[in-house]
Amino acid sequence: KLNLSIRTPLFERVLFPSLQQAMHSRVPGSFRLLAVLFSKLHNSKTCLNGIPEELHSPEMLLREELRLNPDDMKAGLQLVDLLARYASHTLHELPTGVLYGMDGASITQCDELLSFIDDFRHTAIRFGVLDTYKELIADGTFHYNAYKTYLQNGDFSDGYSEFLRKLKS
Repeated sequence: KLNLSIRTPLFERVLFPSLQQAMHSRVPGSFRLLAVLFSKLHNSKTCLNGIPEELHSPEMLLREELRLNPDDMKAGLQLVDLLARYASHTLHELPTGVLYGMDGASITQCDELLSFIDDFRHTAIRFGVLDTYKELIADGTFHYNAYKTYLQNGDFSDGYSEFLRKLKS
């Protein structure tokens, strides 16, 4: 993780134009560095408008880096870490429920989360770190499926925690 304090004028006038040129030239590591500096990029509409809209997230920047440079281990590990943080976020309100963004997940969103956790698993395997994330992936798989079943059940009177207790007994 990069721990630098970069003032906005320096980023906008010096760093971003160089990174933008490197990105357009497909210089290895340029998308990865933009992902690391995404908070600066996101805080500047001028800079954010300087990259394609489909790359307006750290995840998509890292995926583009890996598309261009499939063996970029740094980008791969950054992506795995990003996916792990998102998975942890979706589960941090347990046993109350599963989150999708800031709200409880819907049935459709549980399906999306199941696809997400599958992608997370494959990405962790690809970069050799599955053992590190095995428990998180297992928890996500279990809770995304269980929460979907809970929502499909339609009886919310006892809450998800009670649903889990009954499920385990």
